[in-house]
Amino acid sequence: LEVERVEEKEVAELASRAVRALALEGPIDIDIRRGNNGQPAILEINARVGANVRSAEDVLVAMINTWRSQS
Repeated sequence: LEVERVEEKEVAELASRAVRALALEGPIDIDIRRGNNGQPAILEINARVGANVRSAEDVLVAMINTWRSQS
């Protein structure tokens, strides 16, 4: 499995809007794909750490720091 971090403002904004609209907290895994029209669309939202998080050290560090600050 190869994971590539892609920084696309439009995709990040869609994910942020979904999180705010649903008042989600904690680890969240959002699958987003672009449709044939090029627009990003949410496929699913899961209340868990995503399987690819092991490839994103900064996400793991942020999660650990948040957990420590709440303990």
